[in-house]
Amino acid sequence: MQKNFKKFFLISISALIILFIFWIISFIYILIYAKGDNFEKADVAVVFGAAVKSDGTASDTLYFRTMTAINLYKKGKIKKIIFSGGALEEHSFNETEVMKQIAIKEKINLKDIFLEKNGYSTLATMRNIKDILKENNFKSVVLISHYFHLARIKMFSKKIENLGIKVYLYPARSLPLVKENYFIFRENIALIFYFFKTCNGLIL
Repeated sequence: MQKNFKKFFLISISALIILFIFWIISFIYILIYAKGDNFEKADVAVVFGAAVKSDGTASDTLYFRTMTAINLYKKGKIKKIIFSGGALEEHSFNETEVMKQIAIKEKINLKDIFLEKNGYSTLATMRNIKDILKENNFKSVVLISHYFHLARIKMFSKKIENLGIKVYLYPARSLPLVKENYFIFRENIALIFYFFKTCNGLIL
């Protein structure tokens, strides 16, 4: 009995140590990609969705991401914008429509806006935007989200790079977020989760 307990204890400690190591590695990975890439110009930007408030207005996270793309557009650094997101519930607001309304208020030409309405996750967005990029013959794309999210986006960016499209990561220009520590914590977990899925060949 005592021998079994000792074995269980050693296995548990070993598992915790391994998990802690992965946690540190994932956090370092977040820091590595947090600054994004330098670029002069790109054909299009993709804005990753975030929460919409119950009254249909953008959360701070969504607003800052959207405005980052709009400001790049106004500076002439991108020509088109793809808003990607979804609706968490059947009758809730779709994130892309909320982003589009912000863009309209900022006088962005509607012909330069694409909506990808099934971006319910980072991976879904990366899968779904491929057709838009190919159909419009875009050769370069800026992927916009908050700094803590860029590492996970980088993990999936091969899906776009394999099309021969140049990919840039770009952090949203943002004030501190109320739940920022929670978002960083969540990204750590997500990176570890997708790392193991990738190792098992489950990320297509």
